[in-house]
Amino acid sequence: MQGKLFIVGTPIGNLGDLSFRGKEVLSSVDYIACEDTRHSSLLLKHYEIKKPLISYHKHNERESTEKILELLNDSKHVALISDAGMPAICDPGAYLIKTARESGIIVESVPGPTALTSAISIAGNDFTGFTFLGFLPEKESSRKKIIDEFKGSSLPFVFYCAPHDIEKNINFIYERIGDREVILVKEISKIFESVVFAKLSEVKFETVKGEYVAIVLPERKSVEESEIIKALHNEIKMGYKKSQAIKNVSDKLNVPKNEVYGLALSVNANELEE
Repeated sequence: MQGKLFIVGTPIGNLGDLSFRGKEVLSSVDYIACEDTRHSSLLLKHYEIKKPLISYHKHNERESTEKILELLNDSKHVALISDAGMPAICDPGAYLIKTARESGIIVESVPGPTALTSAISIAGNDFTGFTFLGFLPEKESSRKKIIDEFKGSSLPFVFYCAPHDIEKNINFIYERIGDREVILVKEISKIFESVVFAKLSEVKFETVKGEYVAIVLPERKSVEESEIIKALHNEIKMGYKKSQAIKNVSDKLNVPKNEVYGLALSVNANELEE
């Protein structure tokens, strides 16, 4: 009988964010594979979890994968964790997971915190979707290719950034796509967590410690009020209730929902339904 591979999300800052199930799984498996054994030892010590650790990082993925597969095929259960958040999301793990599945191993996710969804949740924008770019490439030509591909999207794009790269990347994006609105979320769940709303040209970098999640909003196109009202009229005519019609128009025209709502209030209800 084969063992099971658990993909366990760990805290991205506050050690108290490990889920109850996450603690249960880490306490019950035979081995824990981790990105940095010294870093993960602090979390495991906090929860009084003592298990044999296997070093698993981007420089030894193939070698460690073979070792972990041997254990799994020997009926041992293994948990994979990264330094913070969910493994395989801008962290090592994808190769192990893919290889394990191809070998018939059951892979089970134990959800936990991620910087991506945490940043989106406190940004305060009514996102209908977004594009996640991970960490931007070091090579400038590669960065240009990625940014150019998504700069015309009606959805925001989100990327991770180390403190030593944030000023360079923000300035690069400003030069490439113009002065968009950006939301910078730093040190999520830690003591100095902060959220900054600004234009790309206005971002100040007095203190750049801590990891960043940057959310670059789409370009706001000027839409005539008459076009919005016409779109509302069409949505109502199609049978949508007023609240849903407002949301649909906001999404289709890339106009803030409160702006569409304000126009809907200013127009006679009968006028919309004619």
